[in-house]
Amino acid sequence: MDPGSAEAQPTEAPPTPSPSEIPAWLVNFGEEHSPADDVPLPAAPLTSSQGESLPPTPSPQDSPLPEWLRGEEYDLNPAEELDWAADIDFSNLPDWSGDDEPPADKPAPTVALPLPSWLTTGGDGFTAGPKPDEPEGTGLLSGVRGPIPVEPVSALPHPSPRLPDVTPSPITASADAAALFAQIAAGPFPLAPVAPETKRRPSLPLLDLALLLAVIVPLALRLELFAPPASSAVPAYLSMIENLPPESLVLVAFDYESGLADDLEPGVSATLRHLNSRNARIVALSTVPQGAALAQRLWRQLSPAGAGYGEHFVNLGYVPGGEVGLRALFDQGLAERRDFIEGVPLRDLAIGQGASDLASVNLIIIASGESRDVQRWVEQIGSQRPDLPFLVATTALAAPVLVPYQASGQLHSMLGGISAVAAYEQALGASPVAFRRLDALTVAVAFFTLAVVLGNLAALVGWLRKRLGI
Repeated sequence: MDPGSAEAQPTEAPPTPSPSEIPAWLVNFGEEHSPADDVPLPAAPLTSSQGESLPPTPSPQDSPLPEWLRGEEYDLNPAEELDWAADIDFSNLPDWSGDDEPPADKPAPTVALPLPSWLTTGGDGFTAGPKPDEPEGTGLLSGVRGPIPVEPVSALPHPSPRLPDVTPSPITASADAAALFAQIAAGPFPLAPVAPETKRRPSLPLLDLALLLAVIVPLALRLELFAPPASSAVPAYLSMIENLPPESLVLVAFDYESGLADDLEPGVSATLRHLNSRNARIVALSTVPQGAALAQRLWRQLSPAGAGYGEHFVNLGYVPGGEVGLRALFDQGLAERRDFIEGVPLRDLAIGQGASDLASVNLIIIASGESRDVQRWVEQIGSQRPDLPFLVATTALAAPVLVPYQASGQLHSMLGGISAVAAYEQALGASPVAFRRLDALTVAVAFFTLAVVLGNLAALVGWLRKRLGI
């Protein structure tokens, strides 16, 4: 049958047990108990874990223990009432305190109990410090208004204290500046009077054009207007090559880059022509990566058909390593070094016959615009061959640094600058390339000096006329 459709059946009560079936301790359960009704129970016999009977525990009087171990006797009468409520005052209890629960219209009172100080810093019903609008009374924050409590900072949201309204005081200087700016902005903008435009005299373009013509005309017309200055280094340089025996082995170092080619190649070209006229064997190499290509280009200018390569001229290419490379060149010799063009060892070429090491070299010529390159050759090779002469073709800027080496005899002679090269060309009777450049440079410097003098004189005359009112 469906329990939802049927009526609830009454539950039968369990049968009441007979008095003989109720235990003795349950018969008077719930009735008032009197201490006089307590009957001491007979002591149960003591047995061991194996079931054997044990003798009863002797009383303190019958105990064989000494008197100092027996202790005091206590009367443990369970009927004796303990005075546990002697210190409690029950006079403040309400009249409903004996009921099972207080009436609904009377709330339970709050009992004020003494609490430790660490427990009064937070929680419901406790004070957690001063209110936000009251100053702190104790501690390091004494006198500070509205300190933030510790507990709300870490656990509870708290309202931000209201800051007092502060009216900023105006700064006098800023107010004056603002007023001045407003006055200027509101007023009319004064326009400066515009000076009438004057025509600019084309003096500078004419001067530039005249200076350019002073440089180009001597070079184009190949004029030889000025004789080169005498140089004491040129005769020594010239005589060293003139006194070379035929078939002498000359080592030429092209230690410069393309940026200095225009300054150095007139002197190097004149030197190669002079060596070629003495039937010398020229071995070119370089400690600069671009030097080998520049040497090959210069030789093709001297010998357009390439005649004499491998017999009177050979290019051994780039010698890397700086000082270490030059030292290895002295130790290993020249015979095993390969040609820059065809890669043939020097000992297999006609020019390399008898050129086993640096002992077979008669002269070393260094063409460089850097003094440190010349110093490298002198220190690494000249120190091993003090009898080997060195000639240098360099720029006018590096020549003063190398003068001490020339004075000490480590350098035999040098061509320093375009004026020394022009004197060398004039002594050889060769094509005056450097000589024409020197003429153009002299004319340009003279014209520029004249322009400066005339310009200053014109400015002086104008100042005097203005001063005197003429």
